[in-house]
Amino acid sequence: DVGGGNVLTAGVGAKHDSILTVQQGQGSTVGGSLQGANGPVGGAAVCVFSRVVTDSGREFVGTAMTRADGSYTFPVAGGPSRELTAEYRSDAREIEAKATIQTRIKPLLHLVKTKVRNKHKAVFFGRIPGPHNDDVVIVLQVKSGKGWRAFRRYRTRRNGRYRVPYRFTQTPSRTTYVMRAQVRRTVGLPYEPGNSRRVKLRVLP
Repeated sequence: DVGGGNVLTAGVGAKHDSILTVQQGQGSTVGGSLQGANGPVGGAAVCVFSRVVTDSGREFVGTAMTRADGSYTFPVAGGPSRELTAEYRSDAREIEAKATIQTRIKPLLHLVKTKVRNKHKAVFFGRIPGPHNDDVVIVLQVKSGKGWRAFRRYRTRRNGRYRVPYRFTQTPSRTTYVMRAQVRRTVGLPYEPGNSRRVKLRVLP
């Protein structure tokens, strides 16, 4: 137990930002430094805790040891948006510092068939990651000029899964549509808004 620390900092990523946005599945690091009255505090244990931003409880994820210059780094696996807390304890002293990693969601999107005929149904399906991924609105969009146009909204079912049929009725000529699924900001969902990969669907007369 190394004492003497009185100033602890924490940040996410290479630049130790207070808030950092990453893509779904992408990990990062939390790091900072521990300083005392006489300079850097090396060889001290810094406990790291993680809390999903929509939840109240936190969990212990590991311990980082400070280097000779007082710095420390701890890897953070991919996951939902989380508040990360670095905590240092010595005798009765306890200090902490916080940083936030925001995760941009990327819903999965697939087609049962990549080619359908006009007057028939195409079926879109996929899922979004947890936690709290039930009853989340998925917006299906089609490329329209330089933008996107929503053509169907649907709520995820159990485990964040969705399966959406859509009947084409106004495509009299061979047409290739470019489509995607979008998740917008949702209360209770610990992810930043994001889009799926693009898929192509051919509709034949």
